Amino acid sequence: MVESEVRSNVPKRSTAGGRSAVAAARQINLNNKKLALEAKQAAKLDAWCEEHDKDGNGEFDRDELRTLLNGLHPDRDPVEDEKLDDLMERATGVYTSSLTLRGDKNGRVTKKMLFKTVQQYESYIKDQKRLQTLFDTYDTDESGTLEVCELLEMMRASCGEDMAMRAQVGEGDVNFVLEHCDMDGDKKIGRDEVLPMLAIWRELVEDIKERHTSSGNLLASMQAKDAKVAQPKGSKGSSISCALL
Repeated sequence: MVESEVRSNVPKRSTAGGRSAVAAARQINLNNKKLALEAKQAAKLDAWCEEHDKDGNGEFDRDELRTLLNGLHPDRDPVEDEKLDDLMERATGVYTSSLTLRGDKNGRVTKKMLFKTVQQYESYIKDQKRLQTLFDTYDTDESGTLEVCELLEMMRASCGEDMAMRAQVGEGDVNFVLEHCDMDGDKKIGRDEVLPMLAIWRELVEDIKERHTSSGNLLASMQAKDAKVAQPKGSKGSSISCALL
């Protein structure tokens, strides 16, 4: 056996051991950061409860949650009733890949769910600001309203680089938004009414996508399968689709 072959058969214990040590140190560091983050979150929860949990029962009713959210964001308009409904139902319901039990919009948010609920509202605010910019892009005549065709393009653009989700957005999604916003039925929708509803729609789409993905079912694959079953042989596919499935 030549010398090079001997060298190649020597186990590289030191290198492998070094990698293992680095990985272990990183894992420990991440766990320490997690503990520090949880400590900060617990301190925030205690402060929120002390200031806004008026009856001191460790749970937040609808009015207490409203006061908390408005207090955390005094520079914004007060939280909309529709968004508050959504937050309360999410915090008090059960939403998994195998079971959905809708929550109570007049229920109580436990301390355990409170931090997640606040995070959901802050994500909603962040997405709403992005949607405002998109609205201005598609409101080409600066009328403060969007036509149905403009709304569809804006909703698709809001998906960013997620091409799979963008492809799923269709007239069903537009009709969903119009159902809750276009009160006079003129097929036009104003900035003040569409932006809150679009932010809710975005959150619903992301939540559904996350649940399908976590359960091992790709949303696009499921919809393609359903469309294939429902579509008569030789017929053209319908342009009406909806990401909220």
